Amino acid sequence: LELTPDPTRGAGSFDLERNQSAGSRPSGTVAEGPGHPALIVLTSGSTSRPKLVPLDHRTLIHRAQKHAQWLELSSDDLGLLFMPLFHGQGLNAGLYPPLLVGGAIIAVADFDPSGFARLLREYAPTWFPAGPTHLRALLGEISEDPARFGDLPLRFVRTGSGQLSAEELEILQDALGSPVVETYNTTETGQIAGGLLSWSRNEGGVSPMAVSGEVAIMSDDGAALEPGESGEVVARGASVFSGYLDDAAATAEAFRDGWVRTGDIGVLDDDGFLTIKGRIKDVISRGGDTISPQEIESVLQSHPAVRRAAACAIPHPTLGEQVAAAVVVERGTATTPADLKRYARDRLATFKVPRRIIVVDELPTGSTGKIRRETLADQMRALSQHEDQERAHNGGAATPLEADLLEIWRRHFGRDDISIDDDFFLLGGDSLQAIDLFLSIEKHLGKVLPRSILLTASTVREMARLIDSSLQSKCLVPIDPEGRLPPLYCVHDGSGQVLLFRHLARHLGSQQPLFGLQARGLDGKAPFHASIEEMARDYLSEIRAHQPNGPYYIAGYSFGGKVAFEMVRQLQADNKEIGLLVLLDSHILGPGSRVSPWTWLRRHGERLANLSRRDLLPYLKKRILNLHKFIRAGMLRPAVARTLEMNLSGEPVSPDLAPAIAAHLSRRYRPPMIDCRAVLFRAELYPWGHPNVYSRWNDWIENDLRTRNVMGNHEDFLEEPHVADVALQLAEELQLAREIGSSSESPTKKH
Repeated sequence: LELTPDPTRGAGSFDLERNQSAGSRPSGTVAEGPGHPALIVLTSGSTSRPKLVPLDHRTLIHRAQKHAQWLELSSDDLGLLFMPLFHGQGLNAGLYPPLLVGGAIIAVADFDPSGFARLLREYAPTWFPAGPTHLRALLGEISEDPARFGDLPLRFVRTGSGQLSAEELEILQDALGSPVVETYNTTETGQIAGGLLSWSRNEGGVSPMAVSGEVAIMSDDGAALEPGESGEVVARGASVFSGYLDDAAATAEAFRDGWVRTGDIGVLDDDGFLTIKGRIKDVISRGGDTISPQEIESVLQSHPAVRRAAACAIPHPTLGEQVAAAVVVERGTATTPADLKRYARDRLATFKVPRRIIVVDELPTGSTGKIRRETLADQMRALSQHEDQERAHNGGAATPLEADLLEIWRRHFGRDDISIDDDFFLLGGDSLQAIDLFLSIEKHLGKVLPRSILLTASTVREMARLIDSSLQSKCLVPIDPEGRLPPLYCVHDGSGQVLLFRHLARHLGSQQPLFGLQARGLDGKAPFHASIEEMARDYLSEIRAHQPNGPYYIAGYSFGGKVAFEMVRQLQADNKEIGLLVLLDSHILGPGSRVSPWTWLRRHGERLANLSRRDLLPYLKKRILNLHKFIRAGMLRPAVARTLEMNLSGEPVSPDLAPAIAAHLSRRYRPPMIDCRAVLFRAELYPWGHPNVYSRWNDWIENDLRTRNVMGNHEDFLEEPHVADVALQLAEELQLAREIGSSSESPTKKH
């Protein structure tokens, strides 16, 4: 067949003729052969400038054979092809394999989601290739009228050039009545892995990615990695290319010891199945932490208002890179970047939450539907520079109060680029910094702010709104008030704060309401409670106003365990129903509950001997801070009684004394025994702790005290990552208590 260009009709126009003569070829043609170039294809250029990839006849035929075998194509199959024929998926998946086995193809000019169901019924194809962008568009049509896509003769759908979520795959497969087979391909290697048609949709819907040909995982220094280890995916064999066109440097970089480097991060398991974690060039390096954009995108796309999301890196003056994201929202829905930040903060580690989120009409993509992260990053950088200029002026403050608060925040964090919508926790704030910040605000404004305000107002804008509404301090703090289950009330530790319960609330799930009880007197003006009994009465008055009748589920952390115990005692005395008492690593100190200095030193020595160099310095720093805390507490003890007298007489007392006051109240507390259902969560003891600090609970609680051991120590078991284990076990105890409560017939039962 001879192609003759016709310049008079424009570029790309030619005549196709069959050469009937057996003579020599026209001058200027290239002799064909298995090793001669057949095509020159552009790479997708999703993370860098596109490169030219020459592919010879032998490679193309080998790829087509592998594809046909993988998809089990035969001459009986009819494919519907709307993918463009200038890139790999249209050629290697849509065109060549059917031609090789004698199958048929229906080629359509373009992809129209609204008319696609009609095409499927009109032509009755047995399969079609599609990119994630096309299939996501189909999801919109399916949601409007699922019945249009039922009873089709499809054997399967083949997809590549990106990933769909497990939920998206499940919806598509249910609607189309056929497997959606995901494949992993690159322009340079052809198909590396793909789903199995034989995989039963009843076994999970998403088929495993079995590898095709020679695939390995390689470390940064070129060493082969074992199954389960994460590294760069490399491939070799008859399907891979031989090098880029006229680019020796790029070719040398693409190969390592005969393997083609894909630039993707992946893991092979013991059975040879491949999991792709993301692109090496996509990875965001934030202050030494590596973050996968795919993880960020998966969380954002799980939000009901978000149709699609893309994450990328933007420059940061001290961290190097910071996370940014752009989202496309569903038609007819409304959400704000602040809403999405809060949503992400509940589902991601703090350092992974995007610092900047923007809502856009569409994301920058290439012809295959892949996100062009380089373009997105350029757009985000330009936007960041513009916003930074605005922030340098007024940070977005619209009122004098917002401007005052913003100035205090900037001084507190030592940064001039903070805006009124920046989140306190995403800026690196914690509960201790919150106290300093609030004291500065109170001094400047002359207003008393509850420390729990950061749970519902963690930005300057939200804080200003609450201050304007003259919010008064209360003990009962709604940490996560929504949910259908009975609420759990959590009492503070010796610091009086409840911010530490926010991680626990997140891991307990959306159906479990959780309220914190913070100490009175943290504002330096209201009096501290003079006894644990008074504290319990005060807290119960607010709880019973919120929940008039039981069963009551009450928890206390550390010092708060004694307060929770007293609250249960008072409720039982009033004949109220108790669901469960939860003691979160609460100790009862008494004779013989301290270790000797020599035992303390020996235990520390054992721990130090087993620590790595990286963990040694943080451990020593933590121990020094703890030692300082105990020495200071000992020095404060003689003044605590006088402090309480000053407080009760109306003189202001520093909230820094709250731990010493809590210790004083704890030593004076001598309750009678009670009988209720209770569970004690035991964390790992510090070297100064004695194992019998828990045993005296058996003298206070009769019969039904259960014990659970959890990971972490006394100060960090309610933080990540240990809090997930605590929440899992706590949820089991709460469920068991609810089941026991519902099985009893007595309306006045106590346990």
